[in-house]
Amino acid sequence: MQVLVLIVQNTSSFEDLGVATSGVTFFRVVGASFGTATFGALFVNFLDRRLGSALTSGAVPVPAVPSPAVLHQLPQSMAAPIVRAYAESLTQVFLCAVSVTVVGFILALLLREVPLTDIHDDADDLGDGFGVPRAESPEDVLEIAVRRMLPNGVRLRDIATQPGCGLGVAELWALLRIYQYQRLFEAVRLTDIGRHLHVPYQVFEPVFDRLVQTGYAARDGDILTLTPSGHRQVDSLAVLIRQWLLDHLAVAPGLKRQPDHQFEAALQHVTDAVLVQRDWYEDLGDLSESRQLAATT
Repeated sequence: MQVLVLIVQNTSSFEDLGVATSGVTFFRVVGASFGTATFGALFVNFLDRRLGSALTSGAVPVPAVPSPAVLHQLPQSMAAPIVRAYAESLTQVFLCAVSVTVVGFILALLLREVPLTDIHDDADDLGDGFGVPRAESPEDVLEIAVRRMLPNGVRLRDIATQPGCGLGVAELWALLRIYQYQRLFEAVRLTDIGRHLHVPYQVFEPVFDRLVQTGYAARDGDILTLTPSGHRQVDSLAVLIRQWLLDHLAVAPGLKRQPDHQFEAALQHVTDAVLVQRDWYEDLGDLSESRQLAATT
């Protein structure tokens, strides 16, 4: 692949990749045609200046000038001025080409260095290993990437250690459960959470009571709701999860130089989906440790 094509493709966004590549090819063809015409005109001009004196000094017949076969049949003393005229004219053309090359080299040194965009060379799904065009939305692309990262990715204990989080692992889990059930159901009932998890609700009831005591949730019998402080804490969690996604997603260099509203909307959608749909089952071990600690205290 030509270096110029590689540079343009590496610095273009994915949706503009075809236009950028075809544009480079078009301008390369135009430049080649213009360069051939320009240097051809220079060669003819340089040759005309030397050819008259070469014909006079060697007494060469005019029909022999454009024909190499006829020129080779002439004596060395007669053909030498003509050959010298062609050689000197070509040399002058190449000197002009070298000056243009030097200018292009200097301009290339002024280009900003951009790291090569990386790609994933693994195919997790059946259709990923074939070169079939795919019309996936930015949300779909991000969801696929996030789905691959989350099994070994963000954990509640990692979020709990962030400066913007003031809750422990157990309280975070309970806060997200209330938020999820408020988004998915009309009411958040403690007994429903226990039934969905197949455990008695008394097992995790102390965790929700601590949320009520700290002002992040309110309880009316079996019904739980988030307070304004609880909603603000969920917003803080969304910011932390969003930042984690940005740190771990392979983002193209062009995305950092100019805002991509489509990507931002997709990232917000995926962040909201993580808050609402993720079960956080891998953190149940941390919940049991927190429950034992609470029981001992």
